Amino acid sequence: AQLFLGHSGTALGAPTTPPDLSKFVPATVSASYTVKCRLPTSRVPAKPYVPSESASIPRIRRRANAVDDKYVEKYNKAYELMRGLPDDDPRSFKQQADVHCAFCNGAYYSAQVPDKLLQIHFNYLFFPWHRYYLYFHERILGSLIKDPTFTLPYWNWDDQTYGGNVMPAIFNQSH
Repeated sequence: AQLFLGHSGTALGAPTTPPDLSKFVPATVSASYTVKCRLPTSRVPAKPYVPSESASIPRIRRRANAVDDKYVEKYNKAYELMRGLPDDDPRSFKQQADVHCAFCNGAYYSAQVPDKLLQIHFNYLFFPWHRYYLYFHERILGSLIKDPTFTLPYWNWDDQTYGGNVMPAIFNQSH
């Protein structure tokens, strides 16, 4: 809860503005670690998103600590293919990580408030931004393994019934 509270203890709900792409700075990951995570740039105009026919297929999320071997194999294959894409492919793991980093770690200044770094974690867009980010991230993974029903697992870390406070094995793999 502390993450969403301002200095006065009130909830932060101020609107945010789009990034000024001409004002890039190394993003702050921690007090002693910064990283250069630029947003993807393209000379090709963006296409409007049009849901495919598979958008209406129900997708069922699984508990991360209860997935079977077949799912783990599919999950690992999807990330293997994503990591294998060229770094300049917008679907690549690097580009996906850079998009998240740029919005969540202050890599750009606000377009309308020039001295304010854009940080999605401290405003009302935290939940919708991450929901959309995961939606498209999941669709990329599913398209790479040609499974339109693919979903990322969830970790219900506070549910002790299923060992919630233990890191699920699927998230604790080295690649």
